[in-house]
Amino acid sequence: GSIHKLLVEAFAERSKSKLLQALLLDPTVDSYRRAVGLVEEMLRLQHDVLPNFQ
Repeated sequence: GSIHKLLVEAFAERSKSKLLQALLLDPTVDSYRRAVGLVEEMLRLQHDVLPNFQ
């Protein structure tokens, strides 16, 4: 799926997995390890507005 579709699904489902998939489709993200780090950092920093991602 497209990055945008996966992002919408990730937020609707509170899915870390779909959020990671969306980042991996982004050409500026150059590795799986970096994508995982970005997801973890974003969810940590934005916990107040993005709670309960699994």
